[in-house]
Amino acid sequence: MIINIKSYFDIESTLFSGQVFRWRKIDDWYYGIINDKVVKVKQLDNAIEVHCDDIDEVLLSDLTNKYFNLDLNINKIYNQLSKDEFIKNSIKKHKGMRILKQDPWECLISFICSSVSNIKRISKNIEDLCLNLGDNIHLSNYYRQSFPKPKDIIYAGPDLLRELKFGFRSEYIYESAKMIESGEILLDKIYELPYDESLKILTAFPGVGDKVANCVLLFGFNKLDAFPVDVWINRAITNNYLGGGKLSAILIRDWARRYFGDYAGYANHYIFHNIRLSN
Repeated sequence: MIINIKSYFDIESTLFSGQVFRWRKIDDWYYGIINDKVVKVKQLDNAIEVHCDDIDEVLLSDLTNKYFNLDLNINKIYNQLSKDEFIKNSIKKHKGMRILKQDPWECLISFICSSVSNIKRISKNIEDLCLNLGDNIHLSNYYRQSFPKPKDIIYAGPDLLRELKFGFRSEYIYESAKMIESGEILLDKIYELPYDESLKILTAFPGVGDKVANCVLLFGFNKLDAFPVDVWINRAITNNYLGGGKLSAILIRDWARRYFGDYAGYANHYIFHNIRLSN
């Protein structure tokens, strides 16, 4: 089916900017999993073409629009963020990159895996996890695996995770799965909570510090004022805005959330993606 898009959308930068790790490009098509369904998407002029088995077009349209955040007025975001030449340049280079509305559970585990890692390794870790513990799903003759549920990870145990080379993250993932399966933490409740309360809940998971929690809030819960601070963002903000001195990640995060406002997360991701491609 064809879905028309009213404003800027760049599928390549959206899917390969380090916010999600399971999409694959084959020729002009992008293959991924949304809500345990294999989909393929192709970008057209002012539209995208989407295919998925066993789902009617109304549901597929809703699923796609929500996941890619296509109803968001991205021009409004650009107007609000364009406060200086540094951020304007990042937006200009990657115009149309959108922040996805991912499944929070998968997003949480993905960014627990991001500690002391890189995009290539995270992608392999997550794919290996799905290959071993997920259910087989397909689109025609293209087969993938769903993301495992917390109970699947608990059943497998940390030993399998270590065999899959998750290293010190194995216990973090296993214990996080137990916390969710037991109901100790209810991820769905985070949607309705303000930023500070959400951050407090997420940092209760083992292996989740401020940066990972902000990534999950931004990419998993669509809290667009979240602002993850890694080494690159730290350097970019201090050098371009705060005089180049050595500052804590928390101070930088708080300053950036005040300066960029409700869409600080968009500023963050455009700066991050631009720096990553420049290095």
